[in-house]
Amino acid sequence: IANDGTFSGYGSIFAEVDTYGDAVVPGAFKASLARHAADARMPALLWQHDTTCPIGIWTKIGEDKKGLWCEGRLILDVAQAREAHA
Repeated sequence: IANDGTFSGYGSIFAEVDTYGDAVVPGAFKASLARHAADARMPALLWQHDTTCPIGIWTKIGEDKKGLWCEGRLILDVAQAREAHA
């Protein structure tokens, strides 16, 4: 994470088994990403998937051959975003 709160990385890697025994397959995010694109908006950038705690904005999200590539920026005026940044 850069000093200004920008970051990038994979939000999900395809075919990797997680601690719950699940593996995400290519195309898993296609419909959701298409809905967001059709609405000209991005998904919310949340703290720990908590819809009551937005901490930033996504600037780019898309699937590639490896997984779900994400780029975003934490809003460092938000206390929880500062904690995530730290």
